[in-house]
Amino acid sequence: MKEFELPIIRFEFTTPLHISNERSDYAKGSAYLHSDTITSAIYFAWVQLGKAEWIPSSKGDSSFVLSSLFPFSQDIENKERIYFLPRPMLRLKNEESEELSTKLRKQLKGIQYVDHRIFSKMLLGKPVPATEGNVSGKFRSLAKLPDKIIHSQVIPRAAVSRSGQDDTTIFYMERHYFSENSGLYVLAQYDNAEVENRVKIAIDFLSDEGLGTDRNIGNGKFKAHCEGSLNFICPVEPEYGINLSLFCPSSKTELEEMLKGEQVGYNLIRRGGWLSEPYNTWRKKSVYMLTEGNVFNLKHKIETGKATILGKTEDIKPDGVHPPMQHPVWRSGRSIFIPF
Repeated sequence: MKEFELPIIRFEFTTPLHISNERSDYAKGSAYLHSDTITSAIYFAWVQLGKAEWIPSSKGDSSFVLSSLFPFSQDIENKERIYFLPRPMLRLKNEESEELSTKLRKQLKGIQYVDHRIFSKMLLGKPVPATEGNVSGKFRSLAKLPDKIIHSQVIPRAAVSRSGQDDTTIFYMERHYFSENSGLYVLAQYDNAEVENRVKIAIDFLSDEGLGTDRNIGNGKFKAHCEGSLNFICPVEPEYGINLSLFCPSSKTELEEMLKGEQVGYNLIRRGGWLSEPYNTWRKKSVYMLTEGNVFNLKHKIETGKATILGKTEDIKPDGVHPPMQHPVWRSGRSIFIPF
């Protein structure tokens, strides 16, 4: 077996979080941020700090790769921190047993995240009996979980006409809150210490600026903790890999090779959104990516004993932007893969 570690950045949110969805439906938002969103936020921070030259000038220049932001919480018995990862798209025989109750079947089907220990067992092919562990909504852990790691609240808001000629309209916004000692974290891969420091500078700026939607009313502010790491164990000769970031293949040929294999499983997601100020009336171009937790054949791409980085970055700057933008608008499809 081979072991490696990836550094962690934890986000403990001090105000509610709202992440808009593809439909821009305020009444229904996400509590999670994808890797392309946090990467774009870092580029935005560099621009605001007068460090636009730190932004990659071409698709292959990015010197860091981030996972998507995943939840963390705390074991309510021994107070140990629990890190969750996307449930791998693997079929577990013991979860398909006819002996399982209908209630447990429904619970298992609804799980989106498993804790680090279960994740590691699954990648090593070790069975995790369906009756073991605790299920709390979308989360499954071998630790004792809080009743709710994340809860939401829908609040009414008013849109007032600037001209005064239109009626005030009421709309609803879903905001997310994290339980005590819970939040989101990201795994990182840096080319060197200088790049790591630049990312931390951006994270520090964003802690006051906020993440997500409606930051102007105080949403998404957090305290950042750039400390610790997460350990992964993989076989000496792995054949597959699981992506922890959104993934955009470099070519059709690359994707075709990665989809060959009995254990391969994947989902797609459409990524778009709006530009930040002062261009927030412009919508970015859209691109499809592969979601986190997918399983791919990486037999000829894996670097044994370390995370594998694959994928490309796309410039999604809309045509005809005015005033003209002096830099690209990157949508990162580079992903951290954990071999198994």
